[in-house]
Amino acid sequence: MLSSFLPSSAPQGISWNTLYIGSEHGYSMNRLETRVFKYPGPTILVAKVFVTKAEGTSKGNISEGSEMILGAYVNEPWRFSKQFWGSNDCKLFELAPQFEVFPSNGRTESHVYCHSSQGIGFGGKPGQFQLCFDNTFQTGKFVNDPLLNNITYTMSHSRPDFQIEFDVIEIEVIGLGGEQAKRQQSREWKFEANEANRRGNVNLANKNQSRQILEMAGILDTSAGELEMMRGQSEDKEQV
Repeated sequence: MLSSFLPSSAPQGISWNTLYIGSEHGYSMNRLETRVFKYPGPTILVAKVFVTKAEGTSKGNISEGSEMILGAYVNEPWRFSKQFWGSNDCKLFELAPQFEVFPSNGRTESHVYCHSSQGIGFGGKPGQFQLCFDNTFQTGKFVNDPLLNNITYTMSHSRPDFQIEFDVIEIEVIGLGGEQAKRQQSREWKFEANEANRRGNVNLANKNQSRQILEMAGILDTSAGELEMMRGQSEDKEQV
């Protein structure tokens, strides 16, 4: 069902990889970052949610206490930003209780918003997203409101007016780029870890070298603790 609405630009005929599962890896933006960021291919976010509040004049078969499966197709690598990113290839979708796809209407650039402290939002604007998840992936909203400002994704034809609040039961991100994309992601994370270790070692060496130079110049005094240790070492040598 998922592959039926993917754009022609999406990779075809290759394996998909589950990059992140909330119940397995942890419900937080940090956990999402370590599992999904640096993945070079498109992804699908899928969430099973429990409706806690349902309002609107045309909410159809959505009611409090019901479950829904919602998601988004994201065509660019995930990243934190204070600005929206993504392109017209991005889509929102509903898999249950009914199947419906909400492609970009091409009128705005507000496709994906991902912020470490504000969570994830799709369409609309910060504070008024069409679909959003808080940064702990515990709660979210799904809105189909014709009065919403900056509408990015097409509205539902079967339920033209609803505002839903929900608790997240499960949330996943699936990579569509195949094994090659997964290997490239692993290489990127490994390179970053090696660079962090290298910079840490360089900073430590520079700090020690700077201290020695200052001590030699008489600018930085050797601490009393270090002097006591040096005296102890000298006494041990004399006893030997």
